[in-house]
Amino acid sequence: MAFQAFIPAFEVDFKSGVRDFFVNRLEHPADDSKINQQVVDDVMTADPAVAIALFRDLATPGRLPKAEEVGVPILGIASALQFLDRDVLLAHAAAAWFAQMPGCGHAIMLQATDGLNAMLKRFADWVDRN
Repeated sequence: MAFQAFIPAFEVDFKSGVRDFFVNRLEHPADDSKINQQVVDDVMTADPAVAIALFRDLATPGRLPKAEEVGVPILGIASALQFLDRDVLLAHAAAAWFAQMPGCGHAIMLQATDGLNAMLKRFADWVDRN
């Protein structure tokens, strides 16, 4: 995702830019619209300078360790929007777990709480056993 493409819109009109970003990039048609609206409303209370700095950081290549450099078990959770590609993850971390939450946008923890908690529990149980 080209986060840097959204920065100019945030700089011109932060609230409109945030709304556009969430509606067009992070929401899934099956999401609960009230939850999505609350997320957008919460994000729009952020200091625009801080939010823009965060997006600039997200757009910085090499800002995070590569998956193959991570020394702990990895659980990659993808929404129905598929920002996380299973094949790419496993190519870099063959032992990683991958889970996808169908019918859910970016706010998985709010839209699909029970499913997410079940995934996290299975992963944590596996980590404890291994």
